[in-house]
Amino acid sequence: MSENQQAIQHVVSMEDLTVEQVMKLIKRGIEFKNGAKASYEDQHIVSNLFFESSTRTHKSFEVAEIKLGLHLLDFDVKTSSVNKGETLYDTILTLSALGVDACVIRHPEVDYYRELIESPTITTSIINGGRWFRVNTQAKACLI
Repeated sequence: MSENQQAIQHVVSMEDLTVEQVMKLIKRGIEFKNGAKASYEDQHIVSNLFFESSTRTHKSFEVAEIKLGLHLLDFDVKTSSVNKGETLYDTILTLSALGVDACVIRHPEVDYYRELIESPTITTSIINGGRWFRVNTQAKACLI
């Protein structure tokens, strides 16, 4: 087990992470770049919810998730109940109830994630994959 492994419930803004957490993330990324493999006791399910068009960010997350051995649960905004008026909160609540461990979300609203991470009923981790990330998750990849 790497000393750089850590549990972070939500990753929505670089401003919410400590310098130590950021450094551990960078060091863990370097370990993966150098061939380290992820291992888990249990299966982990992640879903990418992109409410805005994206190729580079969306596919970058998917490739990373596959390389980490995560199971991807497809989510297509065009065929979801969002089109019938379902709120983002209700969508994430449903995915959480189904056992999805993490949701990567790109959404046009600023701070869309506040209600999700403050909810006592949503247990899935929220990862901000959007343009409103004050220092985008892609920046961490660039540092590696």
